[in-house]
Amino acid sequence: MKIDELKAINGYSTSEEMFYIDSPPDFQCPLIDEIIKSIREIEHNAKVGRYDEFEDLKDKLENIDYHVYGLENKLEELRANVDRLRSWGIAWKKLAKEFAENGFDPEEYGLATKKEDEQ
Repeated sequence: MKIDELKAINGYSTSEEMFYIDSPPDFQCPLIDEIIKSIREIEHNAKVGRYDEFEDLKDKLENIDYHVYGLENKLEELRANVDRLRSWGIAWKKLAKEFAENGFDPEEYGLATKKEDEQ
């Protein structure tokens, strides 16, 4: 029986839900893009011209400070999501090994293989 059929029969929307595996984190590309943007802003503001005025230099330093502070939080968020992704992958690997070694019996996971009105 196909996994999508088992999900439909048992009322699950995801395979993770059906096998009690945490959902993976969302795509991380937007967060990585934010980090890259912050780094570029820091690089841009770190360029100091010989004739820059004091107030301009002060504004650049404040901008750098703002981006550096935010960068740490974004990197910690990325670290947490990478850890979640690693755990998600390990759980699927463990389940795949179990299926490879023992076969897959839906009933062992408390899953119905037919709709109630068909049983």
